[in-house]
Amino acid sequence: MYPSCKFKAVKAAVKHYASTLEDHERASVSKCLDILGFSMGNTLVSFQDQYYEYGGDADQDNRGLTIGGFESGFLSDLLASFLLDKLNFLFNDSIFHGLYRDDGIIIFNGNRSIGDLRG
Repeated sequence: MYPSCKFKAVKAAVKHYASTLEDHERASVSKCLDILGFSMGNTLVSFQDQYYEYGGDADQDNRGLTIGGFESGFLSDLLASFLLDKLNFLFNDSIFHGLYRDDGIIIFNGNRSIGDLRG
């Protein structure tokens, strides 16, 4: 899941949750996002004593979180929470829905056919 969590999506999630903060706090969040963007855009990985740029030629906004990165677990949870908030209307007919990293579960009221689930 981590590599699919792109910086532009993480940035949208952080800005969404920071929208209720004071101006000076949002300014601090923006500076932290700049640092995070630089970090995600300039990550090197090593393999057999060789260094490679993580994400290759991808634009910085399209680089994903690294597996094993210190902030990756927190940021992927934040992004998943943001997506669930934005897509909450999809779960109106469910008893429970939730995510943990790349595992999701939904419990519907009643039975659903495969066609119902494909929407």
